[in-house]
Amino acid sequence: MKISYNWLKEHIDLKEKPEKVADILTMHAFEVEGIEKFGKDYILDVDILPNRAHDCLSHIGVARELEALLKRKINFKLPKIKEDKKLKISDYISVNVKDAKLCPRYTARVVLNVKVGPSPKWLKDKLEALGQNSINNVVDAANFVMLLMGQPLHAFDLDKIENGKIIIAKAKDKETIKTLGGEKYILDNAVLTIRDNKDALAIVGIKGGVKAEIDKSTKNIILESAYFEPKNIRKTSKKLNLRTESSLRFENEVSPILCRKSLDVIVDVVLNVAGGNVVSGVIDTADKKYEKTKVIFSTKDIRDIIGIEISDKDILSILKRLNFLVSKSNKKDILIAEVPFERLDITLKEDLADEVARIYGYENIKAKPIEAELWPAERNNDYFYSNKVRDILVGLGFSDAYNYSFIGEKEIKIFDNKYTGLINLLNPLSEDKKFLRPSLLFHLLNNTHENLKHQKSIRLFELGEVFSVSKTKDIKEKKMLAGVLAYKKNKKESAESFYEIKGILDVFFQKLGISDMWLNSFEKSSIHPHCLFWHSGRAAKINIGNETIGTIGEISHLILKKMDIDTRVAAFEMDFEKIIQIINEEYDYRPISKFPAVTRDIAILTERNTKIADVQGIIEEVGGQLLIDVELFDIYEDDKTNALLPKSLAFHLIFQSQEKTLSDKEVDELMKNILKAIAENNWEVRV
Repeated sequence: MKISYNWLKEHIDLKEKPEKVADILTMHAFEVEGIEKFGKDYILDVDILPNRAHDCLSHIGVARELEALLKRKINFKLPKIKEDKKLKISDYISVNVKDAKLCPRYTARVVLNVKVGPSPKWLKDKLEALGQNSINNVVDAANFVMLLMGQPLHAFDLDKIENGKIIIAKAKDKETIKTLGGEKYILDNAVLTIRDNKDALAIVGIKGGVKAEIDKSTKNIILESAYFEPKNIRKTSKKLNLRTESSLRFENEVSPILCRKSLDVIVDVVLNVAGGNVVSGVIDTADKKYEKTKVIFSTKDIRDIIGIEISDKDILSILKRLNFLVSKSNKKDILIAEVPFERLDITLKEDLADEVARIYGYENIKAKPIEAELWPAERNNDYFYSNKVRDILVGLGFSDAYNYSFIGEKEIKIFDNKYTGLINLLNPLSEDKKFLRPSLLFHLLNNTHENLKHQKSIRLFELGEVFSVSKTKDIKEKKMLAGVLAYKKNKKESAESFYEIKGILDVFFQKLGISDMWLNSFEKSSIHPHCLFWHSGRAAKINIGNETIGTIGEISHLILKKMDIDTRVAAFEMDFEKIIQIINEEYDYRPISKFPAVTRDIAILTERNTKIADVQGIIEEVGGQLLIDVELFDIYEDDKTNALLPKSLAFHLIFQSQEKTLSDKEVDELMKNILKAIAENNWEVRV
């Protein structure tokens, strides 16, 4: 906003030069972007920010700031208006506000017998210095008061308004208005207007129309000062692409208290420049007592917020200079600040602290190093290991899948409705989302079916919640980790997918620092309905130590057939929460042996109910320290359920020494002992 230095001097004793005033305002209130000499005056270009537009887009507002900063009183008093008691305003005009939300307060006065003509030199000079064109003495008076007080005002020719009836209402749809300046605008029924019984007289808060404009023939006038809802003004201004000094102020909000004050000021100015008789009475649609905002605070609050030691005396002095009325409350050390009506931005004690700080001077607040103990946040293991697991599996060639936590009847029918323990939703989103998912494999298999249409190989995993019902009928939520691997129409790769996914899990657990992962035989009878997913002869339990954490294997060919998947699918599903509990981040690092390893393969025929862990345990016990790894790479069981049929287990045995190269003789001796131990358990060995 452009501010006249000479005009400021009329209201506050300024001994400082314009440059000094600009520095003071910049350091404590608003940035002054430039100073321009205009005749004998200096014009300050002050950048008033939106949070202070309601009280400082005016000369009195800026003078009020300097009053606090320079500790000087401003010289401004509201005029006393001499009314003609013989004339009553109700005999001349009436005001009907149709929408009080958009126009909470409308005030007006009537002045008769004015003489419209050119403005006096002092008024022209003031307006021209601030970039305003002089029109006539009445219109110039309205612009003058707006620049002085910050309240937009408007003057209407009373005799051009039908029956003196002013209506504040929405425009008619597609109604046109010709505004001052000659522009035409097409309005709709969302635009608020000031109108008489026939036509729109003005676009509320933005611009007046030509119908009731003030011209040389005008004798009697209505002076308007109102409060309009800011959002509506902004919307209308943007819709019509019409922005004025008036709309700028209204859309940033103006205190409703300013209506009456400014109305008296413009009446006084009009009487001075155009003469006339003031009709007694004021139209005020919200003639009530407005309450000041009150903020509860303590001087300690102010110090704590600013972060400096400033005395109670200085705090209270600054607030007083800013026209806050501070009083004591019933509680010790608690104060109440009554906020000036024009300060709509002050509602909290933090706002008061900001006022104290800027008047005190930010440059006087010394920088201090932060003195505090900073403690790192406690690690969230679920979040940490979720990211780590994802990184590992992505590094192993898997893609992360995200699926809904719901399944429908279609998935359940695949299991011939044998899948039990499902949780029904009371208000499902759709038919395919009727149940909470009890396993991640439902959607991963659907993903596999869809992706095999376009991809030759599938590697997908998902980390997410599954749901079940406890014995006490409570709903349990558990985080699980599952993955699938499949190849399209390649029998060799499809057949080897189980061993591939087992190898992937070996690497996966190694990267997590878990070394005692082993597979145990899969017993359908011991596994809750999830067993329905797995192939009876190509699945195993995943164990870590003595803890069973999940299942690995091939998906039942019956399930795959019903899902229209024509290739083998290997998968795993594990309890992620158990994995987190088991992970040990203390790693033992051993040097890599300089000597070559020796590998031998054996196949062992056992009874079907023999546990893989028992066979593997005997091999490791007899093999001793030179047997560094026993890796199961094949399991074969006949699909028939006859328990007497044999089961074939194939192992890689890896021998290696840290001290020397092992000879065939040494390895043969170890193998001889292993074969002997196997034979003692009545198992048949095939080397």
